[in-house]
Amino acid sequence: MKQKKSSPKERILSTSIRLFYNQGYNATGINQIILESSVAKASFYEAFSSKDELGKAVLRRYQADIIRWMRGILLKSDTPDLFVKNFCKAVLLQIKDDSSVYNGCPVALFSAQFPSVDHKFRKEFLGSTEKWEKLLSIYFNKLKKKGLLKKKINTESLTRKILNLYEGSLVMWRLSQNTIYLTELSTQLSDLLFEAKA
Repeated sequence: MKQKKSSPKERILSTSIRLFYNQGYNATGINQIILESSVAKASFYEAFSSKDELGKAVLRRYQADIIRWMRGILLKSDTPDLFVKNFCKAVLLQIKDDSSVYNGCPVALFSAQFPSVDHKFRKEFLGSTEKWEKLLSIYFNKLKKKGLLKKKINTESLTRKILNLYEGSLVMWRLSQNTIYLTELSTQLSDLLFEAKA
């Protein structure tokens, strides 16, 4: 059976997701995207009014992929200990995946290309962090209701600490290419959640 060819918009988006991640938003031109997507220039502008609009669409896709990845981890993690085990295993699997190059969190990489005062993609960056925080806070509140975390634990604060450890570990691994920053993440998360456990 013949496989259905994806739409020009989807090809542009898929190509841009890869190029923005591997070589950066600023280093990727519209002409390269058009060429590698095998679309006409008119098709690009029918799909996206500008490169910035395309950037926003790519960020929304990155965001959705991360939420899907995180949900998969949380669904398998009935206890704080399982969360640490599954989360750290998933992080290490990303850097060992031979099918693609892993450079770290795609949203964080994207945001690092712009000054903090640049508001071009601020809504998308903020939306990402809010969704990650909400997802993890809901999860930790469920653990608290089950009696697996202390009643006095502030789950929003716990979530922010975990995200800080995660993103910080990825940045330090990327800077040094030393996986110890990722393997030690397990110990750091275990220590943090040990203090939070009931």
